[in-house]
Amino acid sequence: MIYFIKSESGHVKIGITCDKDIKKRLSTLQSSNPHELSVLKTLDWNPDQEREIKIHFEDFKIRGEWFLLDKKILDYIKDPYPFNVKIKTTINKLIQRLGSEQAVADRFGISIRWVKYLRSGKRKASFYLAEAIKKEAEK
Repeated sequence: MIYFIKSESGHVKIGITCDKDIKKRLSTLQSSNPHELSVLKTLDWNPDQEREIKIHFEDFKIRGEWFLLDKKILDYIKDPYPFNVKIKTTINKLIQRLGSEQAVADRFGISIRWVKYLRSGKRKASFYLAEAIKKEAEK
């Protein structure tokens, strides 16, 4: 699970936990943080997508997994799936154009399993991946 935990200091921690109970993670973080923390959002996504999110918001990185809580991050938290309506169709077109699921996986640096998830609609692409897929499809 990917989480966004807000600090009253104006920062947000973007992280991942295997624990399904986000309250435990919040409690652990709170014990070593002097500022009040609260959960903004959780996403049932994988570690690859967490990396994509962190790369996408690199300009706001303060240290480690802490980022300045900018309006762009808040907007993303409100709608982390902006392009997903068309992703399933777009992935299928890219598989046809590039020749295989493996070619699509290689192009985007993701696993074939992830391509299959996107193709089936079982999973949603993160903003960064959805944007990259959209740009590739427009070529």
